[in-house]
Amino acid sequence: MTYDHYCNAGNKGDVWKHVILLSAVRNVLRAKRSPDPFFYCETHAGRHSYTLQERGGWQSGIGSINCIHGALMHHPYFCIQGTGTESGSIYHGSWSLVAEYLRSQEISFEFILCDLSPQVRDNIVKHTLQRPEEETIDFRLADGFSEVHKVPNRPDIIFIDPPYYPEPEHDWISCQNVIGYLQSRHFPFLVWYPIFDDAQPQSLVNLAGSPGYELIWDVSEDNSTRTMRGTGMLIVNIDMIDETTTTDLTDLAQQLGGRFWLRNA
Repeated sequence: MTYDHYCNAGNKGDVWKHVILLSAVRNVLRAKRSPDPFFYCETHAGRHSYTLQERGGWQSGIGSINCIHGALMHHPYFCIQGTGTESGSIYHGSWSLVAEYLRSQEISFEFILCDLSPQVRDNIVKHTLQRPEEETIDFRLADGFSEVHKVPNRPDIIFIDPPYYPEPEHDWISCQNVIGYLQSRHFPFLVWYPIFDDAQPQSLVNLAGSPGYELIWDVSEDNSTRTMRGTGMLIVNIDMIDETTTTDLTDLAQQLGGRFWLRNA
């Protein structure tokens, strides 16, 4: 069974991870000295974009943000995705947001996108049939955890974004394994994770020795360990700690009805 993100597109987890992903891309671009194209790899790519359904998780995510202030107004994510979302609107997938941002900066790029779904493959091919010469998108119908080991050169960013479904424990273990490999290569990478309890997110942070940037929301009335309590992004070998990023995430967490928490090893 392959995961279909349609019902969850644009939810709190998406908004949080996409803002952090584009913050990371922005920071890497600022530090990049090589004239080579931006090299990006995503292990579980998903579709180019999604049409938001009438009853979807987006309503408590991007749909709950109608007005932003300060630095967030100029953040790449909101410049591309916008606010004031409603049913029938288009929500960009992760790699599509990265591509749009790089285009806005007139940066050429090379992407490796992996996914196990033939439907995702067809969607990506449809949206990449006609592209400029400075854009290379290599889609692989394969397990992204395995394909990471085949990345030929040092990437600018690798994004590990598994669904943790239908076998969540498999994805947690695979994340731990791939973190060890990427750390041994000193590659810059990000890992998205859901938060049901502290144990599994903390194990990833401890293994990587790098912080997890988390959005925590209130589920105090439900003590079930099966209830999602937040979402996080592990960021490794990418310089992220600065006043602008901290302010952006603090403000965004409040917009999404939660709080920003930096989980340390």
